[in-house]
Amino acid sequence: MEIPALVRQAAARVLADDIGALNVALDSSRVTQESTIVEIKTLRSELRVSHAELRTSRYQHESTMVELRDANRLSGWNLIESVFGSKDAFDRGDMATIIQHCRVAALKNPLIGKGLRLRHAYIFGQGVTVSSPEEAVNAKLQAFLADRRNRTQITGSQGWEHLERERSTTGNVFIACVAASDGRAMATPQVRLIPMEQIQDIILNPDDAADPWFYLRTRIQGHQTIREWHPSLDLWRRGDHAIELPLEPGRQRERGEIMWDTPILHRKTGGFVDWQWGIPRVFPALAWAEAHTKFLSNWAAVVDLLGRNAVKIIGKGAGADQIASAKAKLQSGFVAGSSETNPLPAPGSAFVASDQWDISAFKARGAAVEVSDAKAFRLQIAAALDVPDHMLGDVDQGNLATATTLNRPTELGFLLDQEWYSELFDTLGTWAVTVQQREIRAADESLVTVEWPELLAADGNAAVERIAKALETAIPPHLEPALKELTRSILIAAGLENVDEILESAFDAKGDPLIPLQRTTPPATPAESRSRSTMLAVLEEVERLRAA
Repeated sequence: MEIPALVRQAAARVLADDIGALNVALDSSRVTQESTIVEIKTLRSELRVSHAELRTSRYQHESTMVELRDANRLSGWNLIESVFGSKDAFDRGDMATIIQHCRVAALKNPLIGKGLRLRHAYIFGQGVTVSSPEEAVNAKLQAFLADRRNRTQITGSQGWEHLERERSTTGNVFIACVAASDGRAMATPQVRLIPMEQIQDIILNPDDAADPWFYLRTRIQGHQTIREWHPSLDLWRRGDHAIELPLEPGRQRERGEIMWDTPILHRKTGGFVDWQWGIPRVFPALAWAEAHTKFLSNWAAVVDLLGRNAVKIIGKGAGADQIASAKAKLQSGFVAGSSETNPLPAPGSAFVASDQWDISAFKARGAAVEVSDAKAFRLQIAAALDVPDHMLGDVDQGNLATATTLNRPTELGFLLDQEWYSELFDTLGTWAVTVQQREIRAADESLVTVEWPELLAADGNAAVERIAKALETAIPPHLEPALKELTRSILIAAGLENVDEILESAFDAKGDPLIPLQRTTPPATPAESRSRSTMLAVLEEVERLRAA
């Protein structure tokens, strides 16, 4: 063989090896390029998510700054020197901010809204009766109470809701008592609930800080701002219309006409004795309601993030290329403005792989706090609103006792609220009657009686069963004359109102039963026979009357 031929063969073999190596390198480069393209798409998708998260974070940051400014406004006490020399009262600007937050919370926060509805239901749910023992006075009083406009504002079911909501969200109730219009007496006195935002100032008796004289009311009518001074209802009842506004020298320009025909009744709750303004019941619950909302929002965000991972795949000994390939196969290929390039498998598909891959469902349990941990915040809201915690939605801790009764402190709290409204209705009713009678009576003379139904209905069935069981055994001879009174106890426990009428139809003047006796079992003694049959007859009559 010639030397050139050998050289050519050797060169061909070397060249073939180089071409093979080059092809392998090209194939590897092609795989790397494809992986790079997939990674670029993944990075683009992650970049868009990060950009969206950045916008959300910026929004949350701005919201947090607003919350901090508001918190700085409401944190602690913005104390001022009041007219009494004490430094423990909110000024009018603070009150406006507090009321705005309380009103929004009452509309927006579910727990605060439900707590206020519960309070309204327990206080006014069974109604209230306002009357007068004097027939002539009662006729005028009922005309005042039944007036359609008065019912909408104060004296009807809608008015009661307005009163309790205003009291809870502002701590103050201002009622305009309209006795005349354009100088002419009205046929039926009118009452109007004034929003707290319209009352800008209170002028007190210079010699008695507990005696308010005038209220400055500012309201918008059309494009005009109207400033009016209204006397307090107590000052109006005293009839001293010669009193002038005791304004400080720097406020003489605020002097104006006094609306003597429209006195204002002011009742407040919360705060302290020397404070001009009351404090909303909702106010102590605001911070905890916001914390509760934030807790639930964060919890929902964590659950949402955990829910994005449905499957966990572990490659035993898998290299970076294999992991990248599996990731590219499983993740979405959706890009904004295009269609899905890597759709999910159809339902019911099978996954086939070697034992190198361990595939299992992603377990999120224990990775986040429990939603039940929010109970601590709810307890604070319930405490601020004076309602039991289980009534704000925790049905797990409710049982027969908590579902049918109130705890004693809560019951007494609602009774105190009813007493608060009794004094309010008494004052308004007495004013309305005196206006119609054209005579002003002494301020301490009450013409009105306010009666409330039982806050908690007695369990009449249980009481009847207990008494009946005791009477069915046997009545000793010395207790037989008391059978009528024992029956009275049963009827009262059953919740019947016409007890005396039932007793007159069941017993004669001597206390002997008139209802026909029905013997069920052979009696052991005459006394037992009489007690059992009489008891059965009474129970039948009770059930008949209750069903009627």
